[in-house]
Amino acid sequence: MIISNFKLFANQLGWRLLVLFGLLLLAALAEGFGVSMILPLLQSDIGESDNTLSQIISGMFDLFDIPPHGTNILILLVGFFVIRAVLLIGQTWYQAILLSNHLSYMRSGLIRSVLNADYLHLTRYDAGYLTNAIVREVQAVNAGMRNLIDLMVTIVMASIYITLPILLQPVLTLFLVALAIPIAGLSAVMIRRTRRASIQFTELHGRQESFLIEAVRNTKFVKATGRVPVISDRMTNEIDRVSMVFRKLFILGGITRYAPEPFVVFVMAVIIVIYSRGFDEPISEILFLMFLFFQSAKNMLRVQSTLRQFMESTGSLVLHNKLKADLDAVAVIDNPTAIAPDLETDIKLSNVSVTYADAASPALRDANLLIPNRSTVALVGASGSGKTTVANLVCGLIAPSTGSISLGNNDYSTIRLSELQKSVGYVTQESAVFNGKLMDNITFWEDEPDRERVDNILNQLELRGIASGVAQGDIAGHFIGSEGAQLSGGERQRVSIARELYRHSKLLILDEATSALDSELERKIDEILKAQRGNRTFLIIAHRLSTVKNADIIYVLDDGVIVESGSFEELVEANGGFAKMVRLQSF
Repeated sequence: MIISNFKLFANQLGWRLLVLFGLLLLAALAEGFGVSMILPLLQSDIGESDNTLSQIISGMFDLFDIPPHGTNILILLVGFFVIRAVLLIGQTWYQAILLSNHLSYMRSGLIRSVLNADYLHLTRYDAGYLTNAIVREVQAVNAGMRNLIDLMVTIVMASIYITLPILLQPVLTLFLVALAIPIAGLSAVMIRRTRRASIQFTELHGRQESFLIEAVRNTKFVKATGRVPVISDRMTNEIDRVSMVFRKLFILGGITRYAPEPFVVFVMAVIIVIYSRGFDEPISEILFLMFLFFQSAKNMLRVQSTLRQFMESTGSLVLHNKLKADLDAVAVIDNPTAIAPDLETDIKLSNVSVTYADAASPALRDANLLIPNRSTVALVGASGSGKTTVANLVCGLIAPSTGSISLGNNDYSTIRLSELQKSVGYVTQESAVFNGKLMDNITFWEDEPDRERVDNILNQLELRGIASGVAQGDIAGHFIGSEGAQLSGGERQRVSIARELYRHSKLLILDEATSALDSELERKIDEILKAQRGNRTFLIIAHRLSTVKNADIIYVLDDGVIVESGSFEELVEANGGFAKMVRLQSF
């Protein structure tokens, strides 16, 4: 399990991990040589000692023809630790670059996967889950990378501090390693439990994030209808579940960190007794050996503690990889060699049916529909009749289950949909409004916006009133808050309409685009849009039939089937379902 998790994380950094390991190894060797210089300082004549470590140190002095005097020993000690410091600073610098770049790479990569995924597949995820994956879980993965590097540091340092005692007293050191087996067993149990708890914590945290976003987004409804206790209780239950798993992880961490310490102290005491009574060695060597054992034990405890922390991030990486693989599998591929869309031609749906996943019946059945270029086409019908499905098909958000859509003589499957979508304007009932300035919302962060044109559109749509108290020339620079929270429903719709009027889109889809406006303002906007007719193609979805009176073609849908089509007058004269709707709305 540990090896598989190591591979899982190591694959994220690849060969760069070997560079880090090389720097760490060199730094550890420098520290080992530096620490070894303490031994000749404690001994009167290092050449007379018969242990392997002393002989290696003596041989090093002989190799460089340096007498093992106090000053020379101190110079080497300081020199080795200077080299160690330089290498560790270099390793830290390289690590900082790797981790920061990796964080950006993972986060931007997941965002691209989300935005490039098939629209219908993407709707299966809630916003809280995706937000949690992009923000918190990616951060946790990056922390796991750091823990992996820290684990390498502690393992390398522990190896050095195990090697030095082996060279000094091999039998005693092997006895120490044997006594460490119970600690390793405890660590293995704790690591398994930590991994399970980590995955559970990740799943519950994502669920909690989703509930929180839902609660904040629907605060107005919740407060206005007295449902605060229900939502509060629901959130509290989720928070309690997350807290219980967090508590479990915290307790596991405490046991892992502190339980081995008494055992280590006991081992140290046994070693002192054995070494002082069973071996005729000077006290200086006993003290140096105890120092090495202490450093070794400290690093070994750090290894198991860091390993536990590393395992805690496993759940985040598993979630990230699973989500990214799932989204990438349904990515919409932009083919730059595909046919460029000819937006001066008609759009035609031929025998198109659409059945959504897990739906009991098709949302659209054998639809045959023509949208002539530069015409105004309207879709009317009850909620759920298939109107928005048609709009989503036209702008390439979804593909037909059966049948075909063509632009002129070219099927949608053969044209470059990304280029088509750049010429589509879409105003929905939800009115997409972004956190930022009014100007940015209208021009969509255009580098050099036409401010005069923006001001004219603001005047036409009577949007200047949304920035009360702001200087007249600064209206477009007014911040409208997160998701347009400072705007009314009608103002949000007008901002969306303003964006599409500024854009010069050749195909404009209006899905209940004026449903939140009063009759007078709706009439004014209809006049503005009417002036645009003949210059672009309009696809209008409406329940209020007054907004489609001047449409060239009206398609009436019922339960996914086109049951009538024609001009307003033709449909009224036909005295069918459309005529009945007109009479109900008191025309």
